[in-house]
Order: sequence, then structure tokens, then C-alpha cells
Amino acid sequence: MKILLLTVAIGLLSVHQADAGCYGTKRYANCNDYQGNSYRVQRHGRSTTFMSGQNSRTGERWSRESRSIGNTTILRGRDRDGTSWYMQERKFGPNRSWYGSDSNGNSFSGRCVGNDCW
Repeated sequence: MKILLLTVAIGLLSVHQADAGCYGTKRYANCNDYQGNSYRVQRHGRSTTFMSGQNSRTGERWSRESRSIGNTTILRGRDRDGTSWYMQERKFGPNRSWYGSDSNGNSFSGRCVGNDCW
């Protein structure tokens, strides 16, 4: 009986693990994580990526788009409540700076020179 239970438990674990991962192409993929959440990834060229997902437990949805132009990356999206957020980052060699607003409307910014960030 113990061997049967152990075999069933191992079988269930391997089925659960097989459900995690991404399927599709580099340009368009559907993904699942180990908690059963799902998301999709769409890549347009080398500069734009769109992601959207859904929480399997709550049904809440989110989305994110990133677009790179030269040394600038613009990120924008909607959180699980549908509220938008925004961030822009610029890189100059080993240095970078960023600013934006979170989904509560709070502004933020920061800067790194080498490994020193503030």
C-alpha cells in the first residue's frame, strides 16, 4: 500500500511540474507557472515585448509592455486592479537612471553610478 501511495504521489508531482513552462515560439509564447497562473508573451522585433497574465486563484489580470529605443527603455502596464503604472529607464555605460509612477499614483526616481545607487 505504501508503494502504491508513493507511486501515485510521484506521478501527481511530475504531472504538476510538466504543466509549468512556456510553449510556442520566441515571438509568441503561452506560459504557466507552478501555481497554475498563466501568461502570454509577445515579442515584436528586438525592442518591444508585451506580456499579460491571469492569476488562477483570483482571476485577476495584469499586463506589461516594454519598449527600448536606443539607451532608453519604457515600461508601462496595468496591475491586477486595472490601475496603470509607468517607468522609464536610461542607461549610459555602467550608469543608469529611472523615474515613473506606481499604480497608486506615487512618483519615484533613482540613479546608479556604477554599483552605487540612490
